[in-house]
Amino acid sequence: MPPSESERYAAWFWQNHGLAHIRRMLQSVDLVYLTAVDLMLSSAISRLCRDYYTIRNLFWEGEKAAVRYLQDHDLEYLDVLRNCLNESDRVEKVVLYEHLVEQTIAPICLVWSRGQSAVYLRNIEEQPARVDEALAFWEGLIDSTM
Repeated sequence: MPPSESERYAAWFWQNHGLAHIRRMLQSVDLVYLTAVDLMLSSAISRLCRDYYTIRNLFWEGEKAAVRYLQDHDLEYLDVLRNCLNESDRVEKVVLYEHLVEQTIAPICLVWSRGQSAVYLRNIEEQPARVDEALAFWEGLIDSTM
Protein backbone atom coordinates (compact mmCIF):
# COMPACT_ATOMS: atom_id res chain seq x y z
CA MET A 1 0.00 0.00 0.00
CA PRO A 2 1.43 3.43 -0.91
CA PRO A 3 2.15 5.94 1.86
CA SER A 4 -0.70 8.22 2.88
CA GLU A 5 -0.58 12.00 2.54
CA SER A 6 -0.17 12.10 6.31
CA GLU A 7 2.91 9.88 6.12
CA ARG A 8 4.35 12.02 3.35
CA TYR A 9 3.71 15.17 5.40
CA ALA A 10 5.37 13.58 8.44
CA ALA A 11 8.44 12.68 6.34
CA TRP A 12 8.66 16.27 5.09
CA PHE A 13 8.18 17.70 8.58
CA TRP A 14 10.70 15.49 10.39
CA GLN A 15 13.36 15.87 7.70
CA ASN A 16 13.10 19.64 8.02
CA HIS A 17 12.98 19.50 11.81
CA GLY A 18 16.06 17.27 11.99
CA LEU A 19 18.01 19.45 9.58
CA ALA A 20 17.17 22.61 11.52
CA HIS A 21 18.20 20.96 14.79
CA ILE A 22 21.49 19.68 13.35
CA ARG A 23 22.29 23.09 11.84
CA ARG A 24 21.68 24.76 15.20
CA MET A 25 23.77 22.31 17.19
CA LEU A 26 26.61 22.43 14.66
CA GLN A 27 27.17 26.08 15.67
CA SER A 28 28.33 24.97 19.13
CA VAL A 29 31.95 24.57 20.20
CA ASP A 30 30.89 22.15 22.95
CA LEU A 31 32.18 18.65 22.14
CA VAL A 32 29.03 17.12 23.67
CA TYR A 33 26.87 18.97 21.15
CA LEU A 34 29.17 18.13 18.27
CA THR A 35 29.26 14.44 19.18
CA ALA A 36 25.47 14.54 19.41
CA VAL A 37 25.45 15.96 15.85
CA ASP A 38 27.51 12.98 14.72
CA LEU A 39 25.02 10.59 16.33
CA MET A 40 22.05 12.44 14.90
CA LEU A 41 23.58 12.36 11.42
CA SER A 42 24.16 8.62 11.57
CA SER A 43 20.48 7.91 12.16
CA ALA A 44 19.20 10.80 10.01
CA ILE A 45 21.03 9.62 6.90
CA SER A 46 19.47 6.18 7.18
CA ARG A 47 16.01 7.73 7.68
CA LEU A 48 16.52 9.82 4.54
CA CYS A 49 16.44 6.75 2.31
CA ARG A 50 13.15 5.56 3.77
CA ASP A 51 11.66 9.04 3.48
CA TYR A 52 12.90 9.26 -0.12
CA TYR A 53 10.66 6.26 -0.77
CA THR A 54 7.73 7.58 1.27
CA ILE A 55 7.69 10.95 -0.47
CA ARG A 56 7.78 9.29 -3.89
CA ASN A 57 5.07 6.76 -3.02
CA LEU A 58 7.47 3.85 -3.44
CA PHE A 59 7.31 0.61 -1.47
CA TRP A 60 10.29 0.14 0.86
CA GLU A 61 11.96 -3.24 0.34
CA GLY A 62 15.16 -2.68 2.33
CA GLU A 63 18.53 -1.03 1.97
CA LYS A 64 19.94 -3.23 -0.81
CA ALA A 65 16.83 -2.77 -2.93
CA ALA A 66 17.01 0.98 -2.26
CA VAL A 67 20.60 1.17 -3.46
CA ARG A 68 19.69 -0.80 -6.60
CA TYR A 69 16.74 1.50 -7.24
CA LEU A 70 18.95 4.58 -6.87
CA GLN A 71 21.55 3.06 -9.24
CA ASP A 72 18.84 2.73 -11.87
CA HIS A 73 16.76 5.85 -11.23
CA ASP A 74 18.66 8.52 -9.31
CA LEU A 75 22.40 8.18 -9.62
CA GLU A 76 23.01 11.79 -8.52
CA TYR A 77 21.25 11.13 -5.21
CA LEU A 78 23.20 7.92 -4.72
CA ASP A 79 26.49 9.72 -5.38
CA VAL A 80 25.71 12.40 -2.78
CA LEU A 81 24.54 9.72 -0.34
CA ARG A 82 27.78 7.77 -0.73
CA ASN A 83 29.85 10.93 -0.35
CA CYS A 84 27.90 11.88 2.77
CA LEU A 85 28.34 8.44 4.31
CA ASN A 86 32.08 8.53 3.65
CA GLU A 87 32.74 12.15 4.66
CA SER A 88 34.77 12.51 7.85
CA ASP A 89 34.69 16.32 8.15
CA ARG A 90 31.59 17.13 10.22
CA VAL A 91 30.84 20.47 8.55
CA GLU A 92 31.16 19.04 5.04
CA LYS A 93 29.06 16.04 6.07
CA VAL A 94 26.27 18.40 7.16
CA VAL A 95 26.51 20.26 3.84
CA LEU A 96 26.07 16.96 1.98
CA TYR A 97 23.27 15.95 4.34
CA GLU A 98 21.47 19.25 3.65
CA HIS A 99 21.71 18.53 -0.07
CA LEU A 100 20.24 15.07 0.49
CA VAL A 101 17.36 16.50 2.52
CA GLU A 102 16.64 18.99 -0.26
CA GLN A 103 16.63 16.21 -2.85
CA THR A 104 14.58 13.88 -0.65
CA ILE A 105 11.72 16.30 -0.07
CA ALA A 106 11.90 18.08 -3.46
CA PRO A 107 8.82 16.35 -4.93
CA ILE A 108 6.55 17.87 -2.29
CA CYS A 109 8.19 21.02 -0.93
CA LEU A 110 11.35 22.95 -0.21
CA VAL A 111 13.52 22.94 2.89
CA TRP A 112 12.32 25.37 5.54
CA SER A 113 13.73 28.84 5.30
CA ARG A 114 14.98 30.68 8.38
CA GLY A 115 12.06 31.76 10.54
CA GLN A 116 9.50 29.58 8.78
CA SER A 117 6.85 27.92 10.94
CA ALA A 118 5.42 24.44 10.58
CA VAL A 119 3.21 22.25 12.71
CA TYR A 120 3.09 18.56 13.43
CA LEU A 121 -0.24 17.39 14.76
CA ARG A 122 -0.45 14.66 17.36
CA ASN A 123 -3.04 12.77 15.32
CA ILE A 124 -1.11 12.01 12.15
CA GLU A 125 -4.32 11.38 10.20
CA GLU A 126 -5.22 15.06 10.59
CA GLN A 127 -2.17 16.02 8.54
CA PRO A 128 -2.02 17.75 6.18
CA ALA A 129 -5.75 18.55 6.22
CA ARG A 130 -5.73 20.58 9.46
CA VAL A 131 -2.29 22.11 9.12
CA ASP A 132 -3.58 25.44 7.78
CA GLU A 133 -5.96 25.68 10.73
CA ALA A 134 -3.13 24.95 13.20
CA LEU A 135 -0.82 27.49 11.56
CA ALA A 136 -3.56 30.14 11.67
CA PHE A 137 -3.97 29.43 15.40
CA TRP A 138 -0.18 29.75 15.89
CA GLU A 139 -0.05 33.03 13.97
CA GLY A 140 -2.93 34.29 16.11
CA LEU A 141 -0.92 33.58 19.24
CA ILE A 142 2.09 35.44 17.87
CA ASP A 143 0.04 38.40 16.65
CA SER A 144 -1.83 38.72 19.94
CA THR A 145 1.39 39.12 21.95
CA MET A 146 2.75 42.03 19.91
